Amino acid sequence: IELPVELIAPSSVTSIESAPLSQSPEPVISTANQAIQTGAVHLLLVEDNAINQQVVMGLLQPFDVVCHVAGDGLQALAFLESHPAARQISAVLMDCQMPEMDGIEATKRIRSIAGWQNIPILAMTANVFEEDRQACFAAGMNDFVAKPVELENLFAKLLQWLPETGVANAGDAAVR
Repeated sequence: IELPVELIAPSSVTSIESAPLSQSPEPVISTANQAIQTGAVHLLLVEDNAINQQVVMGLLQPFDVVCHVAGDGLQALAFLESHPAARQISAVLMDCQMPEMDGIEATKRIRSIAGWQNIPILAMTANVFEEDRQACFAAGMNDFVAKPVELENLFAKLLQWLPETGVANAGDAAVR
C-alpha cells in the first residue's frame, strides 16, 4: 500500500511522497468508518519520529483521513501560518517531545495565532504521568492520546473533538 504523505520541510516548502506500509490495518471501530466522511477530515500530525508517523497514518488510512505531517513544532507553525491547505485542518495530533520546538511550546504558540485558538489539539506522548497530562492541558491541548497509539483510543478522541463538519453527531466539539 502506498500512502500519500505531505512532508512539511523546514523551509516551508511542501513535497508529496509515498510512504509504503507492509499491510493495511483492519478498521476495528465500525462507527468511525460511518462517522468520518470521506475526504472531509484533514489532520495535522506533528511528530518527529518517522515510525510513529507511519503508525498513525496507517491507523487512519482505511478511513480516508488526509494527514499533513510536520516534523516538529516550528514546521507545524509554519504550516498553519502560511500553507494553503492549513484552513482544511480539523484537528492537530501533537507529539510532546520533539527537537527544535516541543509540543508544549508549539501548542502555546498555536493558541496565540488568530483563527487557531479553538482548533482541537490532542497530545500524543508516552509520558502518561498526571503532571505530564496537566502540562499538556496548561499549554492549551484539549486531550491526550497515549503512545503506543491504539486505534480505539485515537478514534474515540477524534470523534469527541472533531468539528461537526468532519464528523456526524460530534455534539459540542470545538469549531474554529
